[in-house]
Amino acid sequence: MLVAVHFSAVASFCCRTYFVNLGGFMPIVPFENNNQAHARLAELQKRTRPHLPKPSVLEVAHFHTKFLKNAKEHGHWIFVHNDKWVGYADAMIPWWWSATDALMVRIGVHPQYRHQGIGTQLLKHLVNFAQNKNCISLGGDVFDLNPEELRFVDKYGFELKQKDTCSIYDTTNPISKTLKDTYQHVCALGVEIIRGDELIRRRPDQWQKMWWAFETETVADVPCPSERKPMSFEKWQARLSSPSFSPREFFFAFDEDRLVGLSGGVIFPGEPSKGGVHFTGVLKSHRRKNIATALKVAATQHLIDAGVQEIVTNNEKDNPMLKLNEAFGFVPAYACMFFQANVAALHQQLTD
Repeated sequence: MLVAVHFSAVASFCCRTYFVNLGGFMPIVPFENNNQAHARLAELQKRTRPHLPKPSVLEVAHFHTKFLKNAKEHGHWIFVHNDKWVGYADAMIPWWWSATDALMVRIGVHPQYRHQGIGTQLLKHLVNFAQNKNCISLGGDVFDLNPEELRFVDKYGFELKQKDTCSIYDTTNPISKTLKDTYQHVCALGVEIIRGDELIRRRPDQWQKMWWAFETETVADVPCPSERKPMSFEKWQARLSSPSFSPREFFFAFDEDRLVGLSGGVIFPGEPSKGGVHFTGVLKSHRRKNIATALKVAATQHLIDAGVQEIVTNNEKDNPMLKLNEAFGFVPAYACMFFQANVAALHQQLTD
């Protein structure tokens, strides 16, 4: 059993918080944003969620040095035991949510150190942070592959806000002739589908604003655990520097001179044999014309040609894209669920 011993004010979050057990001091320390820390965190994250593609050091570095600059508030901590990193906690207020008093959090504990109360202590730390930042709720993703995570959120009264089906496509299975014929039919009707690098070549001064405007209009239809707010061009533009993001992995559909659809993926730098579907969207005026199917054919074939062996995507259960992915041969593998809890209720429960 761990007993909290506070040597200085937790609310400042610039000092260490210590917990004592029979093995000695086990501190929660602020994450130090440097190259060595990026490498250690990438390895710890892979151990805590082995079913996800391994994060590269470059991705961890980008997240902490560039991505989070957009967040109004954020914090990151490591749980240390005998100089070994055995757990971590992250928190931020997402800038794409309308709510400015809701935290998105992550907690991870090394499998060898679970069932020792570390996750609970990290949750306490997040609750203290939330109260300090005047947040009324906090939530994060839980995967049904790990029953321990489900028991954890149930124990502390978290409520399910959204459930996505995560599906996997084995690229040794070729894209069906029916789907390829659909691609040819859409193109024959006058819709031009081009890759991202061709879009940049044709519109070097316009492609970013064009892409941002299209995505701003279409992403509003994608289910989200909190109401979305339009993302500024500057914040959207920041993701272009991500090591896992490349415009050449995207395909764009044009009806004459108008951008009407896009689909694209990502090849994970830490595990390049695996890829993911970033986003597929079509303007409302051009839906039910098989444009989304044609775009996914182009994007999926591109990932196959690049040597990707496994493609993962996720869709909320009522999202029409789920059925389209099943038609491609994506097989449901696990669920990603977003749980959320009231900060005041958590504080009460954790201090009783």
